Amino acid sequence: MQNRNIVSSLDIGTSKICAIIGEINNDNMLEIIGIGIAPSMGIKKGVIVDIDSTVKSIIQAVEKAEQMANSTMKSVFINYTGGSAILIKNKGIVAVRGENKEISEQDIERVMQTARVVAVPSDKEIIDIIPIEFIVDGYSGIKDPIGMVGTRLEVDAHIIMGSKTSVRSLVKSVQDSGLLVDGIIINPLAASKVLLSTDEKELGVALIDIGGGTSEISIFSGGNIIFTKSIPIGGDHITNDIAVGLRIPLSLAEEIKRKYGCALVAQGDPHLEFCFQRIGDQKSIKIDQCYLAEIIEPRVLEILDLIRQELSNFGFLTLLPAGAVITGGGLYSLKGFHEASKGVLNMPIRLGTPRYFGVEEPFYSVAVGILEYVHKSRQYKISPNKTKEAPSILIKIREWIRDYF
Repeated sequence: MQNRNIVSSLDIGTSKICAIIGEINNDNMLEIIGIGIAPSMGIKKGVIVDIDSTVKSIIQAVEKAEQMANSTMKSVFINYTGGSAILIKNKGIVAVRGENKEISEQDIERVMQTARVVAVPSDKEIIDIIPIEFIVDGYSGIKDPIGMVGTRLEVDAHIIMGSKTSVRSLVKSVQDSGLLVDGIIINPLAASKVLLSTDEKELGVALIDIGGGTSEISIFSGGNIIFTKSIPIGGDHITNDIAVGLRIPLSLAEEIKRKYGCALVAQGDPHLEFCFQRIGDQKSIKIDQCYLAEIIEPRVLEILDLIRQELSNFGFLTLLPAGAVITGGGLYSLKGFHEASKGVLNMPIRLGTPRYFGVEEPFYSVAVGILEYVHKSRQYKISPNKTKEAPSILIKIREWIRDYF
């Protein structure tokens, strides 16, 4: 990776692990140059239960991405399940230094550090801190206070915490794979970079990521993430229903779901037929898409209803002018899923995919989003000789503020 501006991401999910290598070109544009996907082993409902199996899956995905990019991954930014994270709002206050009382990058760094001072439960640790607004001498709503004159600087920020056990297991799995961890980014913040518009995040929108073992619900309003919750149900439950209903192996059930799956019986095609063999039976069975939809529809409606209940329980169901953006590989590809979502959630629905060549599928949303998050947050900067440069903390803070606001 010498002489190249490379940044890599790793999306460690319940059903798949996705490694992506990106390159930031001279025009400061992100290009995807390597993609690797491997079945996820050792993870149940978003939690690592077998580190050795997870390591093997990571290595497999990384090797595929390296072969495609013709580069070696040394370090990565990784994801953390948003629904397992805790958002705590906290305030930081400092006196502005300097004779002329002009707010500098050092003042921003100090106030952000004071905002991190919060009681952290023994089983949690801080993953990230996100500024909501700055306040200068009592004047609120300030997005970038650098250069302003004042005596007191405050910040309202969201502290993001994660399970200490989960975070350390995640980091250990990556390190045991031979990679360094550059940083941890929660799923909704990553996916929002490639799926949500500025207007949607400002007005109020739900980002729903339906994966294999879990479904994550995140709410954005006023330009910031304000809520995240995970439901322990996803596309793998539909695969299991198909496997049980048709008496076939899980691998075949997943293949049938992706090829012929339909979320609503009314949307099924009775003329679309396919054959398969049941376990222990040498005779082929033929069914049509409508029959398959009778197995799938109840579970799809259950998942969507659970999402609706969560939105309703926390008072968001009627407070989302921009509706919901749904992504993830769990249900997205099912025919009729868009119609089913609109019917159950009763709000504007948009299906979201990354708009990058080669990764225009919903299951790439988090992995690509991590790269875009890192790129836009300027954690990597373009240097004249095209080498990867780790900018000073002051430069990072200044450009980080500009990105969030």
